[in-house]
Amino acid sequence: PAGASVCCLTAGIFGVGRLALWESSAAGVRVTAADTLGSWSADGTWSPNPAGYVDDEMRLDSYGLLRLSERAQIFALVPMVLNRRAVGDHASSAGGLGDIELGVRYEALMAGEQRWLPALGLTGAVLLPSGVRPEEAKERLATDATGRSALGAAGALNAEQFFGPAFARLDVGGTVFAPFVRSDLRQAQRYGPSLAASVSAGATPTSGLLLGAMLGVVHDLPLAIGNVPVADSAATLGSAGGFVSWTPSAHWTVLASASSGLFLDDLRQNRPGR
Repeated sequence: PAGASVCCLTAGIFGVGRLALWESSAAGVRVTAADTLGSWSADGTWSPNPAGYVDDEMRLDSYGLLRLSERAQIFALVPMVLNRRAVGDHASSAGGLGDIELGVRYEALMAGEQRWLPALGLTGAVLLPSGVRPEEAKERLATDATGRSALGAAGALNAEQFFGPAFARLDVGGTVFAPFVRSDLRQAQRYGPSLAASVSAGATPTSGLLLGAMLGVVHDLPLAIGNVPVADSAATLGSAGGFVSWTPSAHWTVLASASSGLFLDDLRQNRPGR
């Protein structure tokens, strides 16, 4: 297997990326760490964490891609989550398997196929309820909660244009979730649809090295319990980040990135600040 090209390592709602034209398969591991500095309320008010409050998350995502044809490929992502929280004299660390993602990508228009048109890709995925929801957590401070654990279906459109050693990319997509019965309330709950968009761009200043930046926003519509929308349960967060990629050989790619939520009005609501 070979490592996917760096411009294609887009995670979450947009899948795990795509294979380069010469690749038949790829596998990788992504390690992320997030430190919560505070949170935004339903009206966008920022509240920093009080002294002694800790809310950290670490993730290890294992993923693989397999080419089915020149235009079609499948992928899988298996996340492991570790949470660490502390409030006053209480502290807890726990984790486990998150929500597994299985998907397919189809290249509707491949890079260079039409001179003046960007490459266009369509991604579809299924999110499996393999994680643990917060209300089902057993550990103190719910540190063993690892996902939404609701069956979901995601779709996205990816547009990518190359300009010599540089590229620009646009991703838009959404996810809908099936209802489930909460064991604590004995009522059906449905997460609201999640909408996401991001733009990214980068360039290769020298062979094997790529530098880039991205802007993104995710908006979750209100969830419903018993078919009744829950007030102030919508969530929005804009983010910005940068990344660097190094490809020491045709079969290996090392990618490092850093990102943060944006402290901008209308781009922050009901989200932790990380």
